[in-house]
Amino acid sequence: LYFTAYHELNDPLECFFIHHEHENNFFGASLKQQNIIARVCALTYQPESKLMYSHYADSHRGLCVEYGLNFEDLSDENRMSYGNVSYREKDQIDNLNDLYLLKNSDWRYEEEYRLVRFDNKAFFPCEIKSITFGYRCCKEHRQIVYALSKNIDGISYWEMHRKGQ
Repeated sequence: LYFTAYHELNDPLECFFIHHEHENNFFGASLKQQNIIARVCALTYQPESKLMYSHYADSHRGLCVEYGLNFEDLSDENRMSYGNVSYREKDQIDNLNDLYLLKNSDWRYEEEYRLVRFDNKAFFPCEIKSITFGYRCCKEHRQIVYALSKNIDGISYWEMHRKGQ
């Protein structure tokens, strides 16, 4: 799994309460003092969503990877948090999870699940269960993915199609 630095996420208001400059920002100041950049891995429960392929898979030219997460491994990581994203206005936080698991309600269609790291590490090992190629994913890219994943046991491959094809 890849974890993106919070400031590289596509919503400029992501993690606003942590990293917005104001006097009562104790958590953000603590991270800064420790030289830690929070990193986010955003997943979805909607692997067949047309909008998700349009927005995050390069207009259907990319792919969707299904992961097998072992939550026992995640719970052993003391510098990681995870959970379902809550969708509402970002004018206040009600609990610590809101710091990284709160998004504006406009993003609700994503049905997002997040993993957040507080250790500057960008990757976390994880089982790949399947790969679904977008409708416009070219033959060359498919061949590269097949070559890179040929030694992964039990992986399934799928393709998006228009209805009736």
